[in-house]
Amino acid sequence: MPTAKIARKPRVASESSFEKRFWAGGIVVQTILVLFGLTLALTLTLKFLGLFLGLASASLAERLGFLSRVPMWIWWILPASYMASDLAEDAGLPATKSWIRLTPASFRLLSNLTALKLATVTMAIGRSAFLGPLNLLLLLFPPGRPV
Repeated sequence: MPTAKIARKPRVASESSFEKRFWAGGIVVQTILVLFGLTLALTLTLKFLGLFLGLASASLAERLGFLSRVPMWIWWILPASYMASDLAEDAGLPATKSWIRLTPASFRLLSNLTALKLATVTMAIGRSAFLGPLNLLLLLFPPGRPV
């Protein structure tokens, strides 16, 4: 009885270890590229959130007479610190995978950056959420002489 031989894929000499490791139809490489794209889009969106919060609070405060005398840079402190801490956190996370060892001290630093980012964005959103309705109330009910 003749036995059937299993046809094997001939080994190509130019096949690199990278191609062997990520051969699965390029799915791993495509996944990495998609995740990198989504991460980049989220990072840019968060930066635009900081810009929006700064512009919104500065323009809303300028419309209010009693707050228009406050310097404009005051309204940019929270959004700027949010954007700076977000940028530092975004730079620190990939660094722990490549050249910075993840120790309790570096983990504490990343945790503090995340806490600072969340605190500043919460305060900036709260400030804009307070100034917006206040502007709306003063638009609907302008201050005047009491009746």
